[in-house]
Amino acid sequence: GGLSLRRVQTRPQRTWDFQAGPLVRGITCAVLREVARRHPGPVLVPMTLWRPQYYDELIGGLRRAGVRVDHYALVASPATLRRRLTLRAEGPRSWAARHIVPCLKALYAPPFEGRIKTDNLPIPLVATHIAAQSGLSIEPAQPGGGYPTRGVAVTAETAAKDFIRRLI
Repeated sequence: GGLSLRRVQTRPQRTWDFQAGPLVRGITCAVLREVARRHPGPVLVPMTLWRPQYYDELIGGLRRAGVRVDHYALVASPATLRRRLTLRAEGPRSWAARHIVPCLKALYAPPFEGRIKTDNLPIPLVATHIAAQSGLSIEPAQPGGGYPTRGVAVTAETAAKDFIRRLI
């Protein structure tokens, strides 16, 4: 959603913190309400949400709309996060790298819940933990290492793009 909106904004409107714009948060919440309404199963939303105000707007807004939300804050040490960002080809000046400390500080304070320390956990174990905590059953890992996603809606960039296109 944030990258899609960035493409239609003029330069003065752009910011590297996609969530800083209230329009992004509003669109994200609207898209998730719609996906939850149309999809009978769980909806997985991987995103970095670290400002309490945005948490309330998104998570609180979804909950107030009657959408079940199980929120998990995946945390790791700054060294682990820097290593992971390097593997993603993000340098020390990237938004993510510059916000490691403030994001971690925020994620260890209210209202954030469900912290999972991922320093030494492989992705399948993180997925298994989240599934167990949310009362979901998942099939064993596939030969390629991933989990099947049948019955789970993963919010797609295309859904957000379509929603944004309808707004403009």
